[in-house]
Amino acid sequence: MDDARIDCSAAPLPNGDVLYYARASMIIIGASTRIAFFRTPSLKITPFEEDGVPSTPVVIASIDGIQIGSTQSMVVYGISIQAEGPYTYFDINTQTAEGEEVPDETLYWCNVTIIGTPL
Repeated sequence: MDDARIDCSAAPLPNGDVLYYARASMIIIGASTRIAFFRTPSLKITPFEEDGVPSTPVVIASIDGIQIGSTQSMVVYGISIQAEGPYTYFDINTQTAEGEEVPDETLYWCNVTIIGTPL
């Protein structure tokens, strides 16, 4: 799986966090679904706000489409975050807005921005 993952570029922020960003062509996993894989160096993971400390990392994903033969928009329906060894992995899952099938030649791109605290 590491071969399919896109390493995110990084820019340090003044508060010690790091802004990571990347763009990847989405992989077909079904007639109406696509997925993109990203990774960053190890990040602190806090899945929910606790004692006034916000959850981290923050993930923003958007989908661009080059609809050759289709006008279906993709929407993000799931983001998986997993820490493993020296990396934190992010899987962005998408599906067409109405669940309609789209031709395999329809290209979709995933843009991701991640703000996280390095370990």
